[in-house]
Amino acid sequence: MRVERYGAASLALRFPARPGELRSVRSALRERLASWGLDAACTRDVVLAVDEACQNVIRHAYRGRADGSIELGLRREADELRITLFDRAPRSDPARFRSRRGATLRPGGLGLHLMHSVMDRCEFGAPPCGPGNLLRMSKRLRARKESSAMRHALREECGTLIVSFAGEVDLEHAQQAREILLDQVGRRRRVLVDLSDVEFIDSSGIASLLEALQKATKAGTGFGLAAPSPAAARVLELTRLDRVFPVFGTLAEAMALVAAVEAAPR
Repeated sequence: MRVERYGAASLALRFPARPGELRSVRSALRERLASWGLDAACTRDVVLAVDEACQNVIRHAYRGRADGSIELGLRREADELRITLFDRAPRSDPARFRSRRGATLRPGGLGLHLMHSVMDRCEFGAPPCGPGNLLRMSKRLRARKESSAMRHALREECGTLIVSFAGEVDLEHAQQAREILLDQVGRRRRVLVDLSDVEFIDSSGIASLLEALQKATKAGTGFGLAAPSPAAARVLELTRLDRVFPVFGTLAEAMALVAAVEAAPR
């Protein structure tokens, strides 16, 4: 693989049309997209689309010929990512390209379906001059979600108070989280903390949860955590507190257990 251009907002690669080259191409794409600050989901989509397009060139345009080459261009323009893929194989008729969903039990067409699914535009055509095939793809870049200040909500279901936190539960907001929880623990039979929308939580936020658990244990109040977000789950795992708190994978799982407890004979 040869890097033809590596600009502030662009990348150009030229490489042999061989299956063994695609791993290096994917790696170069991931590195370039990461340098532009694109999120993991967008990066996965773009890498998948380019990989599928290259497969089509290798398998169908060059038909396994070892002497073919592919030229890949990648450019970021404001809120859009533009990709071109050029080969010098015999001209293909775009009207014959057919994509399909995976429900049909037969090979063929899945790559085109994936490309159209993850990109906003896929256009097949001829290069401006000379033989070959040209594919243009584009994907709109949505603004990355910024973390936000902590928010909370209270609601009651089946005799259980559900305290939902969202945003960042950090040093600035940990005291507020502590007061919310301690105010409810002891006055309720059960308190369930929904962490599904927590974008960030640090040791001060975890300390507020621990203090609430300690008070709940002394007061005989049921206390648990539900649906921890990846950020919350990671901190719980690193501190090994996922072994201390009752943790439920989903809110529905927690409420099902509550319903079973309520229905059990006393």
